This record gives sequence, structure tokens and C-alpha cells, in this order.
Amino acid sequence: LEPANFEAIRLASELGIIVIEAAGNGASNLATCWDTVGTYQIEPETARYRDSGAILVGAVYSRDPNKATRIASSNYGQRVNCFAWGNGVFTTNASGYSLSFGGTSAAAAIIAGAAILGQAIGEKLRGARFSPKELRRLLSHPDACTYSAQPQHDRVGVMPDLGRIIGLLQV
Repeated sequence: LEPANFEAIRLASELGIIVIEAAGNGASNLATCWDTVGTYQIEPETARYRDSGAILVGAVYSRDPNKATRIASSNYGQRVNCFAWGNGVFTTNASGYSLSFGGTSAAAAIIAGAAILGQAIGEKLRGARFSPKELRRLLSHPDACTYSAQPQHDRVGVMPDLGRIIGLLQV
């Protein structure tokens, strides 16, 4: 984690800008990660934790939607808010469609789409947009997901379910 990048993300979040951040593909437990100058930790339950305000996204295999398993390369830990598919993601390239897009980058793109739809839903149902922290809570809320990854091992949060999110907002 670069301090200048962290500060830019933190400032954007404080200004009300939603930031979707890929957790990264280092296969690391974020509880063991520090910023590059060794000042702050990434994991919430550590003494030197600082919150950037971003929605942090991990990646799972898309093979079995009822038993999400973290992609081995995806970073993980309590700070990871939610996940999406990190393999088998179609995208376009100069030649047409491609299946080469994967990892936490693909997952973050999927969650960015869910965030955009979540904002539109919130604006319609509440008459106002969500703050970055409100949207992060909503996208990672256990009642707003279809299922979660194997919590003891994978620790990449939950996969948001827009149908359930609408249900939560209509209560």
C-alpha cells in the first residue's frame, strides 16, 4: 500500500466518491500487510489500522455459485468487504470477446457495476445517494448477499445480491 495512493482514496471517499478497490492478487492475508513505510496496517482489528473508505473486493472461482472458494491468488482478510467472480469473466479486446480477464481486477469491475446499480436503486427508493460508507455496508451486509465464501478459510466477505438489497431498502 502506497501512502500517497491511500491518501487519494481516503480523500475521495471523504468527498463522497465511491471507490471500488481490488484487494490484489498477492495471495496475502491482509492482517500481515503494512503500508510501504511501515506506519499503518490494512486489517481492521490491528492497533495501527486506518480506513481508506474504499470497498475492497476479493475474487472467487465461478464454478459453483453455492460454494464460493477464493481464488488462490486473491488477497483476503477481514478488511475485504465483498467478492465476485475472478475467473471465466467475459470482456472485450481488440479482437472481440475474451475470457482472459480475471483475478481481483475482474471481481472489482463486477462489484463496481453492482455499486452503480445500488446507487441508482438507493436514489430511487430513498431519494438520495448512499455515502461511501453506507454503500460499503450495504454491499457487504450479510442479509444482502446470496452466499458468502467459506469464512474460516477464504475471508473475502460476501457476494452482493441486488434483489436482496432492494428488499432491504424497501423495509
